[in-house]
Amino acid sequence: MKTQFHFRSAMMATAMIAGMAFSGHADNVVRKGSYTASTVLNPATAGDQVDVVETGNNTFATAYIAADGQATMRRFSVTSNGNSITGSGVTSTSGTATAVRVAKYGDNRAIMAARVSNGIQLSTWDVSGTPVLWHTTVYSTSCTEFDLFVVEDNSGSTDARVILATAGYQSSELVFYTVNLDNPITQRYVYGFSSTVNHIAGSRVHDDRFAVATVGSSTTSLRTFRFPTATSIAQLSSKQLYSTDASNLDLEADPGSYVLVSALVSGAQKETVCTINADGTINQHSTKTVSGSIDDIASCKLGSSKAAVATRNNNELEVSSWKITSSNSASLAGTNDEAGYIRQCKIAKIYTHPAYNRVVAVMTNSSGNMQCIVYDIQLSFGFKTDDAVESVQENGLIGNVTNYPNPCSSNTSFSFDLSQESDVTLKVYNQLGAEVDVVFSGRLNEGQQQIQWDASKLPAGLYWYALESGAERKTGKLVVE
Repeated sequence: MKTQFHFRSAMMATAMIAGMAFSGHADNVVRKGSYTASTVLNPATAGDQVDVVETGNNTFATAYIAADGQATMRRFSVTSNGNSITGSGVTSTSGTATAVRVAKYGDNRAIMAARVSNGIQLSTWDVSGTPVLWHTTVYSTSCTEFDLFVVEDNSGSTDARVILATAGYQSSELVFYTVNLDNPITQRYVYGFSSTVNHIAGSRVHDDRFAVATVGSSTTSLRTFRFPTATSIAQLSSKQLYSTDASNLDLEADPGSYVLVSALVSGAQKETVCTINADGTINQHSTKTVSGSIDDIASCKLGSSKAAVATRNNNELEVSSWKITSSNSASLAGTNDEAGYIRQCKIAKIYTHPAYNRVVAVMTNSSGNMQCIVYDIQLSFGFKTDDAVESVQENGLIGNVTNYPNPCSSNTSFSFDLSQESDVTLKVYNQLGAEVDVVFSGRLNEGQQQIQWDASKLPAGLYWYALESGAERKTGKLVVE
């Protein structure tokens, strides 16, 4: 018996089998538990009042500006079902801060950057329970904005490599620090930008390389850097992404795969995919634009070819999931809108399950309280919802897809036509959406194709296959007896 399915019909059938509803994009991002702090954050803070970082499976830490102006750290844990969040005690640094960022540099270790009167104060923390402050140092700067990210974490005897990226008039710099096992913070190098940078964000690309997105002089650009020695950094390449200023941006990289630049331009959200060559040169691919009235944006990597983005759209929180397609374009896979006014938002992944990725969005609400909301981003059975259009293209690249025998107990054959020579992948997924086998990945000639597959390695049950080439995908049901 030969079978061929359009994606939307297949997804509806799967949803009913799994006992879940399916109604467009929103079901992919499922709201779980939430927590609202009883204390109000400092309402006078002009910069980032709050930030969040994963510290372990279903645990995270928040850095925020308390009502008294002190930079404060708190650890939270989430129940396995995602429905409940519990906070530990809080610990604060001394002095008054006006903005904070936080990053993870090792197991249960976090580093916080807080803007204080004489510059940026860096502090290391034990976040295995109630946060314990270890070490502090201050970098003198008059920056108006900054980011903090870890290029190499602290594992074994390796020192962590940390970058403090600053932006603002005469204060646009990359400051390279190392943090060793005893937790002192050592400044190694300062790289100064030759022109003014108004906004900045960075992310690790490799243990030896990182990428930085900058906004300045009516341009938004992406730059790559490396560590030529243990005590220096150097720029490898630069590429202009837009000939306009972005009002805010964030950056996530999947090492060896892609860089996703999330930027706000005239209230619209732009998701731009870039890839980085071995020599550090940058390839810019497509940009996906989402209109709205957006004035804050944050992103986090979910795994291979996936990311989550939190935005403040029309003063409300919106959490969305994105997939990087095989043609290196950003595809919106699902969204969830949260009613209620917020001031700003951050997001972090805190758990990976075969059927979903779990994230936490942290924000300040209309009353000025810090609020944490957990979302499970379902893997959509291995497919993105935009494939509803791609899978029903007529006279496209892929045609006449059949799978026989089906049901099968051992060998089965996938047959299809290609209208031109192209790269093809054929994957099998279980009912939870987890990938269980890559049947084929490679380049095929134009014409009729036949791929044999041994299904005996899988337990009996219902599966789904996805045949993809370029922007086109065909899907179908497969039963193993």
